[in-house]
Amino acid sequence: MLRVQFAPEDIAGVRVAAGPDHLWEIVNSFQGLFEGGDALSFGPWRQLVRPRLGGPADRLLSGLLPGRGYFPGFLAPTPGNGRELAAALDTVLGTSHTALRRDLVLLAASPHRRRPLPDLARSLADGEPEALRRLGTALHGHHRRAIAPCWPQIRARVDADQAARARAVLAGGTDGLLRASVPCCAGVRRCWRPTVASTAKSAWRGGGWCCNPSSAPAHPSPWPFPRPTGRRC
Repeated sequence: MLRVQFAPEDIAGVRVAAGPDHLWEIVNSFQGLFEGGDALSFGPWRQLVRPRLGGPADRLLSGLLPGRGYFPGFLAPTPGNGRELAAALDTVLGTSHTALRRDLVLLAASPHRRRPLPDLARSLADGEPEALRRLGTALHGHHRRAIAPCWPQIRARVDADQAARARAVLAGGTDGLLRASVPCCAGVRRCWRPTVASTAKSAWRGGGWCCNPSSAPAHPSPWPFPRPTGRRC
């Protein structure tokens, strides 16, 4: 269970992101291709995208993005950067060598990893420019095939979700916002326990919490499986 500890200043910093984040859409949609949730809503999309997979770029992403459990932190969005695809990818490709190596070591040790690490893992950990270029190409290619054709629908559903979260804030303040984001959470006066399988315990003080709006009504992510989409801001 992921347990997020809130200090008073964190409560004051809770807000809703201004729009969908390109990097979250890439990461969560790629993982969602291999999960079986919500076949009624996402089955046709999977049937359209899956036949296009299989090249080296997709094998690279499949090794970095397991369907469950840990994935490298350098692929998680930086708040405020994700509304433009180019800016989001530039941030990923600008990750320090130290962070690349740390995150890939954590991925290698993850008990949930069911696929082998990609062949480029060592080169990525060393920050080799060609390996980073290939990662950027893979992320951009998945966005082009799987996300860009659906972007108007994603944008429309996010707009509707933002309106619902605004009503939740007006009715219940920050507690109402987080309860609307994850209906079974236990409240935020001292801590918030979203129902996400994790062994991590985090105490973030002073940074605030950013809730990514959803393009599907029941999830903090548009893709059909539960995962935290909050980020320290």
